[in-house]
Amino acid sequence: MASAGCGPRYAYAGKWTAERNLELPHGADRSALTSLNRVTLEILTEGKFTLWDMSLPIEGEMDLAEKSQKLDIRYVAGRPTDRRNAGANLSYSLTWIDSNSLELRNDKNPPVLLHRQTKP
Repeated sequence: MASAGCGPRYAYAGKWTAERNLELPHGADRSALTSLNRVTLEILTEGKFTLWDMSLPIEGEMDLAEKSQKLDIRYVAGRPTDRRNAGANLSYSLTWIDSNSLELRNDKNPPVLLHRQTKP
């Protein structure tokens, strides 16, 4: 019998990007909206990731063998997450669609479809 750790591994490693479609608040600078709409996810082969969403760097770990999962967030803007800071309220989930697309969800924005930029 095979152990649970020997299941399939998805080819998550690489750089993934997308553009959100957020509305420009009245009086806001258009260049700021461009930055806020950009989503970038970089995943290393050992399952560590850095996500840039709404210009906020988020780091953590993930399971490369899970098709759908909640991301394990460890750092937000370089600070460790715990119950005393805002990072503890962030929640992201990731779903493997195919070798060139992932769906990223969080509690605050509509889902976004990320597309592969580089292969591992």
